[in-house]
Amino acid sequence: MLSYKFNKSLLCYQLILFFSFAISINYFVELKYVNLIFYIIFHITFIYLAFYFYNFSLFLLGFIYGMIFDLILINYIAPHLLALLLLLLIISLIRKNLFNLKANKISYIIFLFLFVTILIEMIFASILFNYDFKINVFSSLIVMGLIIFIPIIYLYSKIDKL
Repeated sequence: MLSYKFNKSLLCYQLILFFSFAISINYFVELKYVNLIFYIIFHITFIYLAFYFYNFSLFLLGFIYGMIFDLILINYIAPHLLALLLLLLIISLIRKNLFNLKANKISYIIFLFLFVTILIEMIFASILFNYDFKINVFSSLIVMGLIIFIPIIYLYSKIDKL
């Protein structure tokens, strides 16, 4: 049975994941950057959960969130779904090698996975559905990711201590 401490922090992460998902799919033209920031927070939280709280139920969450992201944002099913499930598959394969790394190196790897996941989503959307790969959107997502990454990881380290 899982401890109360583990359940409490996991519940906080699930709430952050759901809240950031809900904000990022409600596209307000006036609040474009707020939506993009919560889109990045969703990805950081999902990757963080995959690294520190890996469980096969994350595949179900990745499937549900990926499918809803795809249906709401681009009206087709594929890019987000494939990217999130591919991310989980890669993390499950390299998970054994991550136990020996220090926390700061894992933070770098989490940011690398954030970068690669967003890139893969945009490439899948470009290849499968002829969406334009806009380098300015991609670069703005990465810059916003750089700005909010350290405060988010700091917040998550505090949540882990709950």
